[in-house]
Amino acid sequence: MKSYRSLLESVHGNICGREDIEWSNFWYDRANGEDARRILLVGDSTSRMVRSRLAKELNEPVDLLGTSSGLHDSLFCSQVDAFFECGRRYDAVFIQLGNHSRVNDDGETYQTEDYDRFGRDLRALITFLQQYSDRIILETVFFCVKPLGKISSWIERTFRIKLEEYDEDINSNSRQKNLMIRQVAQELGVELLDVNATMMNSNYMRIDHIHFERRAVHAIVKIMSGQLQNPYHNNKSVKVR
Repeated sequence: MKSYRSLLESVHGNICGREDIEWSNFWYDRANGEDARRILLVGDSTSRMVRSRLAKELNEPVDLLGTSSGLHDSLFCSQVDAFFECGRRYDAVFIQLGNHSRVNDDGETYQTEDYDRFGRDLRALITFLQQYSDRIILETVFFCVKPLGKISSWIERTFRIKLEEYDEDINSNSRQKNLMIRQVAQELGVELLDVNATMMNSNYMRIDHIHFERRAVHAIVKIMSGQLQNPYHNNKSVKVR
């Protein structure tokens, strides 16, 4: 098996390219069991948000490789290679990465070459993961909204009226990453699940700038489980936002 680090053209350890707090979260569900099927989520807190509910929906273990680090950060490389030391294989792997790492290695705003680099790193990650699963599903990243004041939050929760305003300063980065995610999915022939477009067109509320209320989590899980039930489904006709 090749390591993830060996598939990258280069790795960075620049602290200016990191967030104030970087974190990782490994979750091996039913670690002492020998279940016939097992699913993996590779992402950040939006993947962690759905993990337990998806496991209940599928009635099978769902593991999580959660991280805030950029795809070619030395932290991420170490986390990925450490996670797969157990050597587990997966029936499917969902990847939702790009919500974090919104500055380049030098701490500056993403430029064209940085989005290209994101695409190359994503291809390398998929190549690595294909050693452990025959089915890779790329998910678009969620757009962020601006924080609401206390009164607006109360109105939104009480009357279920969406007052959210999208944060274009952040979403310009997410939009370009989603376009790259679509491109990589098409180039490599892996499945694309545009959860961002689905949630943007819904009436579900947020609990903060990016995470959704409980009923929205149930809806996202239904979308993911539906994708698993149809191995030939691909959202190539859906416009990525």
